[in-house]
Amino acid sequence: MKDVVPWAKAHLNVLADPKYWTVAGYSNGGACASYLGAKYPSVFGDILDISGTEFAGTEQEANVLKSVFHSSQAAYDAIKPITIMTTSTYPDTTAIYTVGQNDPTLAPGLKRTSEQATRSGIASSFVVIPGADHGAAALNGGLDRGFALLYPRLGLSPAP
Repeated sequence: MKDVVPWAKAHLNVLADPKYWTVAGYSNGGACASYLGAKYPSVFGDILDISGTEFAGTEQEANVLKSVFHSSQAAYDAIKPITIMTTSTYPDTTAIYTVGQNDPTLAPGLKRTSEQATRSGIASSFVVIPGADHGAAALNGGLDRGFALLYPRLGLSPAP
């Protein structure tokens, strides 16, 4: 947020409207995309979370709470996208959360995040990628399905 976004705005011919800025990621990168999109709606109007964890540190929640947040549950909760969404406004944000059909560990958290996004005023979609687990099929399917939903919003033509 301090390096890449200002650099892109200064050096690239990019549209300023957040509607045209998409933050996307896969797996832990999906969790980052969800966090950045929830926290900075004035920068990113589009979120594509492909098979992301519900929040940073989900896999070792107790350890992360203790070692990173010094046992402060409030501080830990404050960085979770679901928490951020409850206190932020989203005048024009679209979010797509995708998960492989055979990735049952991540599906519940992504579904909860998508549901909270909808309650917070985000145009949210939860997409299950048929036959995919947490590998390349989930990534490729998430990109294909996610951008198929974003093409019209971004003013782009669908891929052939």
